[in-house]
Amino acid sequence: MKEFIKVCVIDVSDGNYDTNPREWTDEEFLNTAKADGRVYTLQYFEDAFNFAPHSAVSTEDNIIRFISHDAENSIQKEKQEGEEAEAK
Repeated sequence: MKEFIKVCVIDVSDGNYDTNPREWTDEEFLNTAKADGRVYTLQYFEDAFNFAPHSAVSTEDNIIRFISHDAENSIQKEKQEGEEAEAK
């Protein structure tokens, strides 16, 4: 089983959450980060944090979580979700 790490970033500057994101499950955190388009590989996260203009990732406004995934199961799940979205 091959695993990889997703770096999920949640912007908390607007405070629009009913609960503290630090208390969320990994799945809740990942889904919110996906909806915001803020899920990175380790390499892209490093670039976004260190080199992106105006710092795409900030420690002042963001909560960051590293989530380990089974690569094969994750790819299958994302493919299935894409097919279901197309069917709608």
